[in-house]
Amino acid sequence: MSALASENPELRATPVVRLAQLPALAHQLVERVRAGGFEPDVIVYIETGARLLAHEVAAAMGRPLTPMWVRRGGHGVKAMLAPLVARLPVAMRDWLRRVEERSGLHRHTRRTAELPAEISLGGQCVLLLDDAADTGRTIAVARELVIARGVAPSDVRTAVLAATTLEAKAAVDFFVLERNCRMPWSADSDERTEAAARAASLIPSHAPRTL
Repeated sequence: MSALASENPELRATPVVRLAQLPALAHQLVERVRAGGFEPDVIVYIETGARLLAHEVAAAMGRPLTPMWVRRGGHGVKAMLAPLVARLPVAMRDWLRRVEERSGLHRHTRRTAELPAEISLGGQCVLLLDDAADTGRTIAVARELVIARGVAPSDVRTAVLAATTLEAKAAVDFFVLERNCRMPWSADSDERTEAAARAASLIPSHAPRTL
């Protein structure tokens, strides 16, 4: 990397998280949760981005997992464009990520959360987990639903692998990475196919009928 690129965040390549790094990163996150004095009874994770991370965290903590779905407006369009974006040069993909992050678009999109009706959380300590937070709105909507399902606000903690902005860092309790990263399951990752195959083997037994 040139000296100019190291000094200018706009020119830095997006950090890449590899599948092989996931266990170690999950353990780092678990260490931060435990250092904060929190021991959950259950881990509630947000589908589908946090699925692989959640299974690593659950294995490290010896706690059960429950999936949650949070749908964001515009997600369908982004999913349709993903195959095209994945074929762009890495530098162009990095630029598009920076444009999306700077635009603040996700601050204004509506989110809808769903938790399987048969899941009972009342009276438990819950670790709410996602892969990344940009604005913190997704994790906030998820937290509201967990509390609405009977969990005391003081018994909820939030954790993400990457908190990408100052706003996100203020919104979550625990994180490891501090920049927008290319995750193995990202649409523009060269490990996406392998990550999808691993995630498919861990698909939860229930999913919401509507969102």
